[in-house]
Amino acid sequence: MNRRLSIKSGRMRLAIAVVVGAGITALGFVLAQDLDVRWAGILLLPWPALEAVLPHPNVGTLEHPLYEGTPLDLPAAIIGLALSVVMNAGIAYAFLTRINRSSRSRRLSRAAPSGRPD
Repeated sequence: MNRRLSIKSGRMRLAIAVVVGAGITALGFVLAQDLDVRWAGILLLPWPALEAVLPHPNVGTLEHPLYEGTPLDLPAAIIGLALSVVMNAGIAYAFLTRINRSSRSRRLSRAAPSGRPD
């Protein structure tokens, strides 16, 4: 049972992908919320799209609108964060699988006989 942990293992790839997905989601959250970088929220996090379809009542004036949140915003944010982690982890898993397959095919092509007669 002395197995090396490598990227070849499906479990290890999945674990790395979940960590990378959570990290990308956290980075997108920090960029979108704290640094007010709008493109990060659009590209890295899908919950702004979920919140865009929710109703937000205007409590301000027509000249200075002020929209308040509703109780539906909390579940939308939680679902959006979960979707972000799953989406980013899926992309990372696909990337790691692609790297593993390309390195395996290079190894196999080097180990294959050259096809030259002796």
